[in-house]
Amino acid sequence: MEFLLSPTYFFADYKKSKYGSENKNISPLIKKFNSIYLLIASLIALGLYFYPPTDVYKSELGDTFFWLAMFIVWGYPLSRANEIIYAFYRDAIEKLNGEPSRSDLKYGERIQLAVKSYIELIINFASIFMLLPPCYFDDKINSYIDALYFSGVTITTLGYGDISPSHAFPQFLSVYEVLCGFTLIVVSFAVYTGRGIEASGSA
Repeated sequence: MEFLLSPTYFFADYKKSKYGSENKNISPLIKKFNSIYLLIASLIALGLYFYPPTDVYKSELGDTFFWLAMFIVWGYPLSRANEIIYAFYRDAIEKLNGEPSRSDLKYGERIQLAVKSYIELIINFASIFMLLPPCYFDDKINSYIDALYFSGVTITTLGYGDISPSHAFPQFLSVYEVLCGFTLIVVSFAVYTGRGIEASGSA
């Protein structure tokens, strides 16, 4: 079930469990994964920027490409979104409950990871929107810049309305992106900042 919801989380959790069983510090591994995942998201974005699939959807290969695109969406960008919202939410709850941490990451480092993950969310959702058929947005997303713009105004809840989803799936994804963004900003940032100040005050 964990693999179906987030292959990337399944892989990362396996590696962290393996490190933990060998009594290794998993903090460097967490930071390494965070940077690698952001790099992968950026490479996917570059690929979609230079080779947008809009023309493919207009060809006879459109229906076949749709299922390939859905596999890509599940395999990485949506998987990472699920991983980010679950991992940071769980970590924040553990900190509030005073449970022992599996890593020795400082609160400042956790905030840095959250900021990088926030940027990655914008990029990943832009890639998802770009991989969907243009008709899902009334043909208003024709380039990766359009998708990145829509992702940015969605996660920040600006929502100018110049681009809006006209299909149920991207409508759900838009709401989910806002939820992911709020989880990072309201939950993680607030908890990490508050606990960090509390730890500094008691030092």
